[in-house]
Amino acid sequence: VEIKKIDVDQHMDLAEKFAIRVVPTLVIEKDGKIIQQMEGVTDAATLEKLLKPLVG
Repeated sequence: VEIKKIDVDQHMDLAEKFAIRVVPTLVIEKDGKIIQQMEGVTDAATLEKLLKPLVG
């Protein structure tokens, strides 16, 4: 699993690719496909629940 932080003001191409309209936005991809996209602030428990199955 890779986690990347991207400044959408500097990388508008990625903002368009992922249809980002709200900051922050969390996009989770697997095998090049978006499997989850969440807008707004996310608490640690929710992040853990989303990421734990991906890291085993």
